[in-house]
Amino acid sequence: MRGAHPLAPAITDLDSLPWPDRDVLHLDEYFSAWKSHHGESSVSLITARGCPFHCAWCSSEVFGHTHRQRSAKDVVDEMLMLKERYSPDIMWISDDVLTINKKWTQDFIREVKARNAQHPYECLSRVDLVDRQILKGLSETGCFRIWYGAESGSQKVLDSMRKGTTVEQVREAARITQELGMQAGFFILLGYPDETTADIRATIDFLKETRPDVVGTSVAFPIKGTEFYERVANRVIPNENWSSRNQNKLLFKGKYPRLYYWFAARWLVKEVNVDKMWRMPNRPYMKIAVESAKLIVARLGVALVDAASFRRTHPKKLAPSQHHA
Repeated sequence: MRGAHPLAPAITDLDSLPWPDRDVLHLDEYFSAWKSHHGESSVSLITARGCPFHCAWCSSEVFGHTHRQRSAKDVVDEMLMLKERYSPDIMWISDDVLTINKKWTQDFIREVKARNAQHPYECLSRVDLVDRQILKGLSETGCFRIWYGAESGSQKVLDSMRKGTTVEQVREAARITQELGMQAGFFILLGYPDETTADIRATIDFLKETRPDVVGTSVAFPIKGTEFYERVANRVIPNENWSSRNQNKLLFKGKYPRLYYWFAARWLVKEVNVDKMWRMPNRPYMKIAVESAKLIVARLGVALVDAASFRRTHPKKLAPSQHHA
């Protein structure tokens, strides 16, 4: 690449770095906007850089597949500063995976409790990196919600993603999280190659069974440098205006066109929400009727576009030698 420079060595001593200078931002305006839309003000921080896992669709271009972590003391120092200076309603620990290092996690829990630094926060983790002891400790530090990359209710799709987790692990992590009084949030990724309508049906059924407190959905987005991108490189749609790209617009020609996922995302959200409303003590029957009608339209749209796509194919799988390490 013209003008490219060799990568500098990764910084290993993250405690030597200054904290973000949040005073250069108009945080009062940010807090006000966030609170008006979400009901609470939030400020974020990170405890580490990098992720050692190799999910086929996930980019590691920024911090790579190393994992370097600040000391628990430095993180808690920053949390106490944020509480004192900005008084946010909640904090967002935005590491890719907070609980990668079990010893560090235990040190963090002890440090927060020893210094009375508890404050409501949410974070991300992996279902294979939590257990009851870790989750109980996080709840005692103020954690009220843990987001898990559930991605799909189909084991076939998880394996295709090289996620390294199982549907059963997702089920168990969510169960324990909620038993301990925290919310379980699921990220769901639609549109990964090899996914079929039956797999989306399995995902919806899985969400209705596990009942996560919140669900975030997106549609597969091939990022350069990932195994996913290599797999669909010859199908990427060229010359598309960058301003129109986002996580919910497919940029490659897969088994199904964009319209299919427009319907599929709404089918998933509507069916899960209708199921949740039916379980309410005071059921909102009018809203259930309206949302059920929208659900029927979305499901019909999926079926029609699926039928019209019978000649289209999924991208071919990469040969083993082409897989990222």
